[in-house]
Amino acid sequence: MEKLEITVKKPRTISSQHHRSNPDIKNVEDYFHVTVYIPFLDFMINDKKSRFTEETFSLNNLGIFVPKILISKIHEDTIQIFESIWNQFLNVQRLSDRFANREAFIRKLQGEMIWWKEYWNKEKNDVPDTALNSLEHCDKDMFPTIYSLLKILASFTVSIASAERSFSPLKKIKTWLRCKKNFLNWRFYIVIEINILT
Repeated sequence: MEKLEITVKKPRTISSQHHRSNPDIKNVEDYFHVTVYIPFLDFMINDKKSRFTEETFSLNNLGIFVPKILISKIHEDTIQIFESIWNQFLNVQRLSDRFANREAFIRKLQGEMIWWKEYWNKEKNDVPDTALNSLEHCDKDMFPTIYSLLKILASFTVSIASAERSFSPLKKIKTWLRCKKNFLNWRFYIVIEINILT
């Protein structure tokens, strides 16, 4: 700050402050450490914890159904992977209605997995390497469980770019003259519905 000829000053301390941090600290550097740096670190730690939960990492288990990954790696702990998939997606009604219990799900998925792997070991040409390509090549009648799990995998967003794309109809709707909240809400839903129906 010396190069810019700016002196860093601490805001004055008041006995009763409600709208900003007001610690009773005399040193300017310590003040900004307590009011800016530590809350920022807390925010970053909480953000990382919420983004990278165990459930988030267990979603990577669905990647073993992508043929390129399936035939290129040896998966020794498939039972544990299938159990974590069962625990994660038990509440998906259509998927859980097909199976009486966890053991039936694991046996069925193991059988489908063996056939799925053999099919792609023989195929060799145009082995899908993404969830969407795998879903296109997956026979719904022959591999119903893998098909359902690939649909779940394909529906997850990979980056924020897909989230940004979902808000792109907003650009068509919102203008500086018509930015009232009520008007924007019903207009936005109409555009979304039209996009879904077409």
